[in-house]
Amino acid sequence: MRLRVAARLLLEAAALGTPLIASDAGAAGVLDERHGVLFRAGDIDDCAMALRRFAAADETRHARWRSCCERLAQDFSTERECAGYLELF
Repeated sequence: MRLRVAARLLLEAAALGTPLIASDAGAAGVLDERHGVLFRAGDIDDCAMALRRFAAADETRHARWRSCCERLAQDFSTERECAGYLELF
């Protein structure tokens, strides 16, 4: 259940075009650097480095992250998810 909630939170943030900072655990493992900054789960030093990379990124990079996040949100939209389930049944 916890990973499902985490996946939903990531998709909701992406739907708003929010660049993501997430660990590579669970649901976030499907993301990559196109969507924001990832760090190794449980590695506090890597998390700190990810936060520094995010803070140091220029506006062009942030715009690219927002764009990728918006595309991610479209790929997992409610409509597409429901259509996929209907195809199964």
